[in-house]
Amino acid sequence: IQYEQQYQGLVGFEGAYALARDDSPVSVIVFFDDDVAAVQVLQAQMEGYVLTERAADQIVEDSHVLFRQELYTLFGLPSEDHRAFAAGVVEAPFQIRWEYRYALLWKRSL
Repeated sequence: IQYEQQYQGLVGFEGAYALARDDSPVSVIVFFDDDVAAVQVLQAQMEGYVLTERAADQIVEDSHVLFRQELYTLFGLPSEDHRAFAAGVVEAPFQIRWEYRYALLWKRSL
């Protein structure tokens, strides 16, 4: 019997990955379960069903919004401050420096 457990939300930073118990900055790379929209559309085509680019874009956007909400919760920030942080009015205790939302696709001649 094979057992697979899927975690939802922010997981990790335990054992060998435990963080120092101070305020030193940490760089983290986060991989989302959802592929970028263009890849989702192509995968859907290969599996024989249609996924519009608009629907795939919404899936990606929802993933990014959920991630930000979980970050705010992790840092104990009140929900009413989310828009203030997003607008840059209030400084958040974290930075998101890069977001990968799009794929560069090309055709290769055979």
